[in-house]
Amino acid sequence: KIIIWRQLADQIKTRYPNWQVLKNLMKHAVNLDDIEVISIQVKAIEENRQLLSEPDPVKPMIVSVTQMLRDELNRIHQQLIDSYQTNMKQLEVDSNWQQLEPEQRESLLNDNTLHPTTLPKINVQNTEAVLRTLEQYSISVLNDRLAALPSRFNYVIFQAAKLCVTDPQVIHVPSRTLQTEADIQVWISEVEQRLKSALSKGPIVIQ
Repeated sequence: KIIIWRQLADQIKTRYPNWQVLKNLMKHAVNLDDIEVISIQVKAIEENRQLLSEPDPVKPMIVSVTQMLRDELNRIHQQLIDSYQTNMKQLEVDSNWQQLEPEQRESLLNDNTLHPTTLPKINVQNTEAVLRTLEQYSISVLNDRLAALPSRFNYVIFQAAKLCVTDPQVIHVPSRTLQTEADIQVWISEVEQRLKSALSKGPIVIQ
C-alpha cells in the first residue's frame, strides 16, 4: 500500500501543474468558438476525479486549447496590423498632417497610443508564451484596442487640423444601409449638402 500511495503521490505531483496550466488556458478561452467540447471534458475530469486516469487526459487538451488561443491571438494581431496600416495611410495623406513638423506628429501618435512601437507584441511560440501574452493582453483587451483604432486615428486627424486651422468644424458623415444605386445617390446628395453648408461657416474635418 505504501508503494501504491507513493506512486499516486508522484503522479499527482507530475500532473497537477499541467492541470493548473489547463485551467488557466480555459480561463482565457471561455468565449472561443468550439471550446464547449473541451469545457465538458474538463468538467468531467473534475467531477469524476479522472486526473490520474490513463492515458493522461490533460496533455492533449493543453495542446488543443493552446492552438485555439494561438489561432485567435494571431487572427486579432493580424487585424490590428491591417487596421493600423490602413488608418496610417489615410493619416499620411491628410493635408494638415503633412504640414506638421516631425516632432508634432510624433507627439500626437504617442499621446493617442498610436506610435508603431505601441502595437501589442504577440508571442505564441508555445503554451508558456501564449499564457504570458494573454496575461499582458487578454483577448477582450485586444478586441477593444482593435475597435478603438479608427476613432483614435480620427482624433489625431482632428488634432492635426486644430494645429493648422483655426476652429475647424467636425462633420460626421451619416452611416446608412444602401441597397440600390438610388440610395447611394440620395446619400451622396445629403452628405454634399451637409458639407457645403458647414464649409460656408469655415474649415471642416470629416469623420
